[in-house]
Amino acid sequence: MRTDRLVQGAFVALLLVLPAVLAPFYVTLLNYIGLYALVALGLVLLTGVGGLTSFGQAAFVGLGAYTTAVLSTTPELPGWIAWAGVSPWLTLLVGLVVTATVAVVVGSLTLKLSGHFLPLGTIAWGISLYFLFGTLESLGGHTGITGIPPITLFGVVLDAGEKIYYLIWAFVMVAVFTTQNLLDSREGRAIRALKGGMVMAEAMGVDTSRSRMIIFVIAALHACASGWLYAHMQRFVNPTPFGLHIGIEYLFMAVIGGAGHVWGALVGAGLITVLKQWLQDILPRLLGANGNFEAIVFGIMMVLVLQRAREGLWPVLKKLVPVKAPQKTIDPAADTLPRRDLPKAGEVILEARNVTRKFGGLVANNDMNLTVKAGEILALIGPNGAGKSTMFNQLSGVDTPTSGEVLFLGKPVAGRDSREIARMGMSRTFQHVRLLPTMTVLENVAIGTHLRGGKGVFHAAWRQDRAEEARLLKEAARQIERVGLASHMYDDAGSLALGQQRILEIARALCSDPCLLLLDEPAAGLRLKEKEALGDLLRSPKACPTKSSVTRPCSKPTWEASEMNARTPPSGDLMKNQTRNPVLQIDRLCVSYGKVEALSNASLTVGEGQIVTVIGPNGAGKTTMLSAIMGVLSSKGTVHFDGSIEAVPEVERLVARGMNLVPEKRELFGEMSVEDNLVLGAFQRYRMGHRDHPKTLDEVYDLFPRLKERRTQLAGTLSGGERQMLAVGRALMAKPKLLMLDEPSLGLAPLIVREIFRIVAELRRRGVSILLVEQNARAALQVADYAYVLETGQIAMHGPATQLADDPRVIEAYLGLGGKHQAMPST
Repeated sequence: MRTDRLVQGAFVALLLVLPAVLAPFYVTLLNYIGLYALVALGLVLLTGVGGLTSFGQAAFVGLGAYTTAVLSTTPELPGWIAWAGVSPWLTLLVGLVVTATVAVVVGSLTLKLSGHFLPLGTIAWGISLYFLFGTLESLGGHTGITGIPPITLFGVVLDAGEKIYYLIWAFVMVAVFTTQNLLDSREGRAIRALKGGMVMAEAMGVDTSRSRMIIFVIAALHACASGWLYAHMQRFVNPTPFGLHIGIEYLFMAVIGGAGHVWGALVGAGLITVLKQWLQDILPRLLGANGNFEAIVFGIMMVLVLQRAREGLWPVLKKLVPVKAPQKTIDPAADTLPRRDLPKAGEVILEARNVTRKFGGLVANNDMNLTVKAGEILALIGPNGAGKSTMFNQLSGVDTPTSGEVLFLGKPVAGRDSREIARMGMSRTFQHVRLLPTMTVLENVAIGTHLRGGKGVFHAAWRQDRAEEARLLKEAARQIERVGLASHMYDDAGSLALGQQRILEIARALCSDPCLLLLDEPAAGLRLKEKEALGDLLRSPKACPTKSSVTRPCSKPTWEASEMNARTPPSGDLMKNQTRNPVLQIDRLCVSYGKVEALSNASLTVGEGQIVTVIGPNGAGKTTMLSAIMGVLSSKGTVHFDGSIEAVPEVERLVARGMNLVPEKRELFGEMSVEDNLVLGAFQRYRMGHRDHPKTLDEVYDLFPRLKERRTQLAGTLSGGERQMLAVGRALMAKPKLLMLDEPSLGLAPLIVREIFRIVAELRRRGVSILLVEQNARAALQVADYAYVLETGQIAMHGPATQLADDPRVIEAYLGLGGKHQAMPST
C-alpha cells in the first residue's frame, strides 16, 4: 500500500479516537481548529496556489452563520423561503447559494484589481459586510441572534462538542481530499498557473479570469460551511467573530502552515489556535497582569517563523516523514486525443498587414508586414530591441496593435484574447522562459493540452475526470519523448538547464496540436548539439507535415569547448596582455538560478581608461555577469575592483567606490522629471559629504544637450534614445571610475545608436573605464579596445577588439559576411 495513504489513514484514525481520550476542553479546541482549518484551506487555494491575497474571508464565514441563524430562528418566514427553516441542512444549502452569489458579485469587482489594490479591495468589502451584520436590526445588531437549534443527523442531536466534532472534521477531510483532487487535474493545472504564469496560461488557452473566479467562490463556500457549523455549535452569533482582525488571522494560519500546501491549512490552524490559548493562560501568570501581551509575543513568534520557514511549516514537517507523493503513471492503453484538421501545404494561414505598436513615444513595430504559409518555416531576425517579441505578442494576442491588421486562418484576430487565438490553432513559446518551476516537466507540458479537455471543477474534485486525464497525460508524455526529455519527465521543471527548459516550452506548445507555432528565440542558451537537435525537430516531417512555424532565431551555433579560441585564459591567468592598470578583474565568477548555471568560471579584466566589450547571443549570460559584478545577484568567485577584493559585492559600497551600472531596461523613475532622475544619481556622493552635484549636472548637460532641453519633462514621456541618454547621465552623476553599460543600443534607431557610441568613446577620452555588454557586435568591436565572446555562460574567445573583428568565426556568427568592413556607427 502507498505510504502516503498509510499516513493519511493513520491521521483519520487518530481523529476518530481523540474524543474518547481527551477532556471536553480539548475536544472543543479541536472543534475550533477544524472550523478555522476549513477557512484556511480556502485561503491555501486562493492565496497560496492562486496568488490572490484576501483579508475578507471572515465576512464569508459570517454570511454562512447569519443565513442559518436567521432562517432557523425566525418564526414566520415568507412563503417562498419558509421551506428552508425546516432543517439546518436546508439552511446550509441556502447559505451556500447566497454566499456563492455574493462571491460572484464581489469577485467580479475585486478580481479585476491587481497588486496591492486587490488585498485593499478585500479589506473594503470585508469591513462592509462586518458592519452590515452589526447594523441591521433584523440580524440582531451587535447583540446578535440567540436560540439557534442544533444540527440533527440520522436522529442524533449534535448538541455537544464531542458530538458535533465528527461532523466538523468530516467537512474538513472532504474539503482536503476534494481540493487535492482538484489540484491534480486539468483545472488544477490551470489554477496553479495563476501564480506567476498567467500570460503563458492564456497563450495555452486557459481562461484565467474564470479560474480566478472559481477559486474565489470555492474559498468563499469553504468559509460559509465553517460559519454554518460555527453557528450551530455555538447556538448564538454576533458580528465579533467576523471582523477584519479575524480575517487577518485566517490568512496567518494559511501562510504559517504553508500557503501552497493543502495540509498546511491544518498545521497553521492548529498551531495558531493552540498558541493563542497557551499564551492567554501563561503570560498573565508570568507578568502578573492581564492585557494583550499574548498578541505581542504571538506577533514576534510569527515573524520569526516567517523568516525561518518562508514556505510555511508544512514543508519542514514533511521532511521528517519519509512520504513521497506517488509518481504519475502514463496509461499506454488510454485513447489518443483527436487531432485538428491542418491547412493544405502552401495555404496562407497568417498574415500581418501594416502592424504598428507604439508605447508612448516609442515605436516598437512600424508598419510591419509578413505572411506565413502552411508547411513553411519563416524566420524573423534582428538585434535586441528590434521589436521581434513585440511583434510575436501582436500576432498571438498577448498584446494589441496600435494600428494594422492580423489575419489568422482568414479571420481577423487583432484585439482578441490570446486564449481565443490558441483555440483557433496558434501556439507559442516565449523569449524569457515561462514555466512553473515547482511542477514536474510532465505537469508543465500537460498545461498545453488544456483546450483538448473539457472536464470541469466538479468532475475533477470528485475524480470523475480520470479517463480524460489519462488521455491528456499520454499526449504530454508523447511530446516530451518527441523533444528528447523523457528522462526528465518527473523532474521539477525548475531543476532543468536553461536549454532543456526551452525544449520543454516547445513540447508544451506542441501539446495544443497547433497548425502554427511561434517560437521566440528557441535556441537562446542552447549548446551546439542542442541547437542541431532543435533544428532537426523543427524540420522533421513526421506527424504534421503541414504544420508551420514562425521562429525568432537567436544566433549562429555556439562553439563547443574543443572549438574555443586558444586565447581563452587558463585558470588564474587574467589576461596578461593588458598593459593598463586594471580597474576591474573578475576570476572564476559563477552564477546559478537554482540548478541552472547561467555563468560558469567567467574571468575578464578591464584596464584603466579602456573600453572592454562582452558580446554574445541572447541567453549567453551577459546581463547576469554585470548583475553579479555589481552585487545585484549572488555569485561565487572573486571580484577585484580598484585594487581591492570584493568578497561579497554590495551595490551601495561599489557605487560609493566608483562603480556604476546602466541596466538593460534603463530603470528610470517615470513620474519624476529628467533633472530629478539625474540628481538622484548623485545620492550616494551626497551622503558621503560631496556637494558637487550642480557642477556634475552641468557636465552631464554638456554631454547630453537634449537632456537639458527636457530637464523639466517627466522621464516616462521621453523617447527611447532620450531614456538611454538619461540612464547614462544618471550613472555619470555618481562620478564613476568604471561604468558598466548593458545593451545601450537596445531598441534604438541607427542614428541614435551612432550618437550613443560616440558618447561612449567620449567617456573613455575623459578617463572613464567602460565595460560594455552589447549585442550589436559590429558597433561594439569598433569602439572597444578589448573584447570577450560569451557563449552559454562561458568565455569562448577573447582578444583585442580589432583582432576579433577579423576572426572568421566572429564574422560568421555576429558580423555577417561583410565583417567589420561594413558600415558601422562612427565614433
